[in-house]
Amino acid sequence: MPKKRILVTGGAGFVGSNFCNAHAEKYDVVALDNLFLGDPEHLSPSVQFIEGDAVDRKTLDS
Repeated sequence: MPKKRILVTGGAGFVGSNFCNAHAEKYDVVALDNLFLGDPEHLSPSVQFIEGDAVDRKTLDS
């Protein structure tokens, strides 16, 4: 059975990156962040990172 996918907005920030890393083994985690304060270096290599803004409809549709 494939893993369920989780989209975490603000995923490269302090709270978001810790949440992503904590759930990366059990779920397919996608971190979305506009990098205003976040840093994707905090994410585990198993977390997919997308740079973009959650209010941008084109980003969410892709």
